Amino acid sequence: MSILLLIYLKKILKFFNINGGKGIFTLVFLVLLVNLISVYFYDLHVMRIVRFGSTFSFILVYFYLVKNQNLWVTLALFLLVCRDFAHIFFESDWGTELYFFFLPIIFLINPFS
Repeated sequence: MSILLLIYLKKILKFFNINGGKGIFTLVFLVLLVNLISVYFYDLHVMRIVRFGSTFSFILVYFYLVKNQNLWVTLALFLLVCRDFAHIFFESDWGTELYFFFLPIIFLINPFS
């Protein structure tokens, strides 16, 4: 299953020519469009899942494009993915606690990246 996901991701990146600067803008536009559609047409839980998928897609593209990853940027992106995952379960106690645990850490890491 994960091999199929990687093959699918490579085909998408190749189709949109993500290696160029124009492809990054295309990816951002598509992610923005999907997020706006989820905000307009779907409920809160679906919006949170789409947001998690968007953040996860950006970290995948970061690992795919950047050869020498910065530790602080990688850590900040990883914590953003963790925060968005906790945001999906925000109504439960542990989801709220994790969300508010990751949020200040991300802001503290931001000046270093």
